[in-house]
Amino acid sequence: VDHATRAVVLACCIIDAVKRIGESIDIPLRCRVGVHSGTVTAAFLGTLMPRYFIFGDDVNYTNFLEASCEPNRVHISTETAECLDPEFEPEPQPPLEW
Repeated sequence: VDHATRAVVLACCIIDAVKRIGESIDIPLRCRVGVHSGTVTAAFLGTLMPRYFIFGDDVNYTNFLEASCEPNRVHISTETAECLDPEFEPEPQPPLEW
C-alpha cells in the first residue's frame, strides 16, 4: 500500500522539478505522469548490452493514463487511489475508455 503513496509523491516532485528547471532557463517545460497499481512481468533482455524491461496490460494502462493526462498533472488509476494514504484526496475524473 505504501508503494502508491510513494509513487504519487515522486510523480508530484518530478512535475515540480520540471517546472522549476523550465523557469530557470526561461522555457515553459511541461510534464505528464500516469500512476497505476497492478501486476507486471519483468525481465533482463540482451547479452552485449542487457536491458531491464517490464511488460503487461498494466504497463500499457499506465502509458494510457499518462497520455490522457493534462500537462503538469498526475493521472492516477482507481486502483492506485484506493491504495493511497488518507491524506490524499484525488480529484474525481470522468471514466476513461480503455
